[in-house]
Order: sequence, then C-alpha cells, then structure tokens
Amino acid sequence: MADRIERFKRVLVFSAHPDDEIIGCAGTIARLAQAGSEVFVVTFTGGGTSGAGLSGEKQMDERRESEAAQADTILGIRERRFFGIPTQSVAHDRETHQATMRAIRTFRPELILTHFRDRHKDHNAAYQIVPSAAWHASEEILMEECGPRHYTPHVWFYEGVIGFGRYSYAVDITATFDKKLAAMHTQLSQTRTDYLDNLVRLVEGRAMARGADIGVQYAEAFLKCNLHPTAL
Repeated sequence: MADRIERFKRVLVFSAHPDDEIIGCAGTIARLAQAGSEVFVVTFTGGGTSGAGLSGEKQMDERRESEAAQADTILGIRERRFFGIPTQSVAHDRETHQATMRAIRTFRPELILTHFRDRHKDHNAAYQIVPSAAWHASEEILMEECGPRHYTPHVWFYEGVIGFGRYSYAVDITATFDKKLAAMHTQLSQTRTDYLDNLVRLVEGRAMARGADIGVQYAEAFLKCNLHPTAL
C-alpha cells in the first residue's frame, strides 16, 4: 500500500494544532501533492496556548495560522480549514463530531490521516473524534446538516512527538524530506527555549529510523485504523 501512496487522489489530514501534520506526515503530504493528489487539512485549534500566557492567545493563534499558510505553500496543501476551537479545549462532543463529519463529507477523501493517542489532550480528542466521525459520515444520517454521505475506505494514524511501538505502513519520503524540514522551519512561534530545535532533531531522527526499516533514507510511519475494514 505505502509504495503506491500516489493511488490516493484526495486526502484529508486532521491536526489538533497547526504544526502537528508537519511533524507526523509532511513528507507524505508533499509526495502526494507532487504527484497531483489533492491534499486538504482541517485543524481543530489555532495553537494559541503555546505562548507565555493566555493574554496573548489571540495573537498567537493569528501568528500560527500565518505560519501554517507558509507551510501549506511549501508542502502543496490545496486548502486548510480551522475549526476555531480554543487550544486545550478539543472535546468529543456533538458539535465537534458533526463538524468533523461535515468536513469529511465536504472534502470526500479516499484516505484520512489523523492523530494517534499520546500525552496531549487535544491530540487524544482528535484520535477519538476522527475515526468515529468517518464511520458516521458513511451512514445515511444528518445529511441536511452535514451533507451527502461519504465512505472513506482508508483511515490511518500518523506519529506525533510520541512514536509508534508498531505500525502498518511506511512511506518513502526521501525525495520530499527537504520540504518537511522547510515546513518545520516556518514554525518560528515554537522557538521557546530549544523546543523547535529539538522537534527538528526528532523529525530527522525518526525519519531516518523509519527509512532504515524499509531500506530508504527517510520515511514516515502510519498505523491503520482497524475500526474501518477495507475491501480488496
């Protein structure tokens, strides 16, 4: 599957914060975009609590949205939408669940990429919301509110700061790893202490390790969501 990643012509990526998809799957996004696939991103929050205090949350949201636009240009992302949920407030409630269903039915992807569980509450909420919403999006329900039903045959999790113990697929990103790094370096709001530098080191080290698993220079890992059986 992973050596044929370009088979997916419409891909929807969910991220809790504006840089999560860069850390997890930016090389794959760039590879898909270079091959002519349409890649869309939905981001739950603006990431505003990454500043020094809540007084600057709105300004940080705006700064991070601007950085995300720069990264989108580098990676070839077709469109990004923000749900506008305050950072650290993503919850698997009815409103967010239906907004996620609506996004899936609007973009009608063949592949969804989303968070796996880890230590951040927003990431964990996305991990719960997206697979469930993808299933509900395929049912003939709430079509007046959320649009015509759409079945997404493939739902994969990408790695966050905490990596997988095991995974299903590895995608060769050797040809697009430079774009992943360039996108990481647009996230200048994340330069508090040595946080961004350490993220870049993490991204490079993990990409090398995943690449070694499949005999290439750089790769990204994905775990198939087993809630969604795939027809062969």
